Amino acid sequence: MEEITKKNNCFGCTACANICPKHAISMEYDENGFKYPKVDKDKCINCGLCKRICPANNEVKKNDNICVYAAKNKNDNIRRKSTSGGLFTAISNYVLEKKGVVYGSIMNNDFKVVYLRAESKKDIDNMRGSKYVQSDLKETFSSIKKDLEKNLMVLFVGTPCYVQGLKSYLRKEYDNLILCDIVCHGVPSPLIFDEHVNFINKMGKLKKYTFRDKEIGWRGTNVTIEYDTKKESNTVVSDIFSNLYFDGYISRICCSKCKYTSINRVSDITIGDFWEIEKSHNDFNDEKGINLVLINTLKGKKVFENIKDELEYIESSIDKCIQPQLKYPSKENKNKKQFWNDYEKKGFMYVAKKYTTYGKINSVKKRIKKLVPNKIKQIIRGDL
Repeated sequence: MEEITKKNNCFGCTACANICPKHAISMEYDENGFKYPKVDKDKCINCGLCKRICPANNEVKKNDNICVYAAKNKNDNIRRKSTSGGLFTAISNYVLEKKGVVYGSIMNNDFKVVYLRAESKKDIDNMRGSKYVQSDLKETFSSIKKDLEKNLMVLFVGTPCYVQGLKSYLRKEYDNLILCDIVCHGVPSPLIFDEHVNFINKMGKLKKYTFRDKEIGWRGTNVTIEYDTKKESNTVVSDIFSNLYFDGYISRICCSKCKYTSINRVSDITIGDFWEIEKSHNDFNDEKGINLVLINTLKGKKVFENIKDELEYIESSIDKCIQPQLKYPSKENKNKKQFWNDYEKKGFMYVAKKYTTYGKINSVKKRIKKLVPNKIKQIIRGDL
């Protein structure tokens, strides 16, 4: 068996690994910390099923947008704990009330971002909030198929490429499957995030890592790290990873040519932040987090009809909600290749100092430390 698809096109959806009848495909980390399929030639029977269902090898069939909403959960406690407006919780609660299950990503106690199967509201609590790391799916697709065949209602929430990967793996539509994708900026490296966590742990025992802390405000990244004894937000240490991510150094290769960044989506419902809502619906804006909601299918519309009593919402339009990630992929930094070369040869601390504000501010501090003693000496001598 040759490669399933070109590495530059693979987004690690695991469809091939889950579909293989001989379990000949495993997902292995590369040097940048991303998982790619690896075929065991001794087990492979050359059936070609993995190549045929691979989303990267097929045209994407997208849904036309039906309607657009700005929405927020009526429950202030839910919204406070959510990155945006609390729509994920509203949809999840609807599914759980139907005795269904929810699949979404969590950050576990080891600070790894992985998928979880949730049957309770307690599990849903751990799924709230942005996690700017590519999530490990493992056998999620296989588990979803088993639940669907038991006639359970299933909600899957993920990046649009993961949603398409699941659809390709299932190879047929299920009335009891609800697909919800997020407006995505690209998926950053789990390896670099691990390095960041390890660096933080050298300064104190890391207790909690929050990518977007609502206590500081809805807008911005607002990274907060909590130790056993203190909490700090938006510092040069806490912002290292987000600097590298949003500056275009550490996303997966395929993200810069993503074919899912458009207003037409592969899911039933798309959720994200309604950025710049103050320009179009300022009366609805309260700076506590507002969701953009795109309804893409009749199934998605039915779900929204069933949860709308839990929401405050207004109808909007594409021209009022359009944002970069609904038009084109996130751009790679022109120095991305050099970044990875530097990381491979000189390690995490070197690239943290070279490519983020951590290095720039530390450099300023060192200059000040050198200058201050000289100024003191001049004062003592009477030169100043």
